Amino acid sequence: MNTFSLPKTQHLVVFQEVIRSGSIGAGAKALGLTQPAVSKIIGDMESYFGSELIVRRNTGVSLTEAGQVFLNWSEAITREMKNMVNEMNALTNSAVVDVSFGFPSLVGFTFMSEMVHQFKMTFPKARVSMYEAQLSAFLPAIRDGRLDFAIGTLSDEMKLQDLHVEPLFESEFVLVANRRGSATAPSAWPRSSTSSGCCRRPIWATTANC
Repeated sequence: MNTFSLPKTQHLVVFQEVIRSGSIGAGAKALGLTQPAVSKIIGDMESYFGSELIVRRNTGVSLTEAGQVFLNWSEAITREMKNMVNEMNALTNSAVVDVSFGFPSLVGFTFMSEMVHQFKMTFPKARVSMYEAQLSAFLPAIRDGRLDFAIGTLSDEMKLQDLHVEPLFESEFVLVANRRGSATAPSAWPRSSTSSGCCRRPIWATTANC
């Protein structure tokens, strides 16, 4: 390994996309590159480190132990480089800072429009990218730096110890039904033993070092 010739940032991005997509072909398609070009980049990195990074199969690729270490470091490096670019751009008036976040459909139907409007008023040069899904679907993207933050609702299964979590507001959900009793009336429904804990606080989550 030649420590004076470090891997290119683009090679780190290519490697991450191959793992994210599940195969060299799918990664190449997502990046707009040819499959031979992506295969060469992966091969060059394996030659650089003198170790196999992925196992190639007909069904796709999987990480070796060395590949997992490389993936962890490459994601951290590209995330910090993105932060560096945004911070350097913020020093100039002409800078355009990219901000990406996710939100669930309920937020999109309620206060999202006003929130984005206020954000653009405060940061007029920000370029905002928004994605709609549940919070759990956004966590991998937050961890590897593809997403800056996400708004969503906590559940007991989520492991967020490595992320920064900020409560936004408390919200009570109620059920409204006709007073006349029927088989479909709430009084006829089975009570869940966990019903008292079904409501969770809407939160937003970012990486812990934000």
